[in-house]
Amino acid sequence: MTVRTSVLFLGHGTRNPAGQAEFLQLKDLAMAHARHILEAKSEALPVSVHHAYLELARPDVVEGVRACRADGASRLLLVPIFLFAAGHLKRDIPHELASAQGLLDGVAVRMTPPLGHQDALLDVAYERLEQTGFTRHASGTVVFVGRGSRDEQAQAMFETIARRAQERYGIRRLETAYLAGTGVMLETVLARVVADGERSIWVWPYLWFQGYLTRTLPERVERGLAQAGVAETSVQTRISRPLGVHPGVVELVGEMVAEQLAEWR
Repeated sequence: MTVRTSVLFLGHGTRNPAGQAEFLQLKDLAMAHARHILEAKSEALPVSVHHAYLELARPDVVEGVRACRADGASRLLLVPIFLFAAGHLKRDIPHELASAQGLLDGVAVRMTPPLGHQDALLDVAYERLEQTGFTRHASGTVVFVGRGSRDEQAQAMFETIARRAQERYGIRRLETAYLAGTGVMLETVLARVVADGERSIWVWPYLWFQGYLTRTLPERVERGLAQAGVAETSVQTRISRPLGVHPGVVELVGEMVAEQLAEWR
């Protein structure tokens, strides 16, 4: 009997059509890259590919698992597109898999790790920052922005990555800020930086795709400046794009998927 393997890409989910399109494009390109790697090594195997979201969009995880099982899969590789091992990976995904337990009887399940600590991903993020006009050792302040979490380990990892990014790219002054969770909020950090006299600020979000958080960044920046009591026109702020679909991201995810599938031959 031929063992069939399914790959299920898991996204956070967004109501933003552009964000959904980016996630699906990354899935398709990363999987194509993984297939190319395996074919070059003569290690290709029959694989079906599906996707699911944790919230805000369909299909949900149970529906994604059901689609994989409909293909006859007895091995399931989960590929969560998340930066850190926080609540979604530690609690939400296991909870959803428990809800799909009846569909997973007799199915071997693997899950790839988060990628937020990878230098290759940081390099993509830095390229996005450069696209706003930033250069190494530029004057001004860079505010490295995370989604935020209540998970202490995830928060600590984000702070570690921020320090590594500062050293790696020659950033003179880098502050960290968050959009949710238990860390210091973006507005508070911006108000403090401006109160210190800074008038040139780069807002550098470390996020995957377009969505609610990226759409509301300009409003949150405006609120931060208002808290500082300065005219918005007196401060130059630039906001970089999220990671999105980039060759570096495609290669990183594709190589990870290929490695996992090769081990399963």
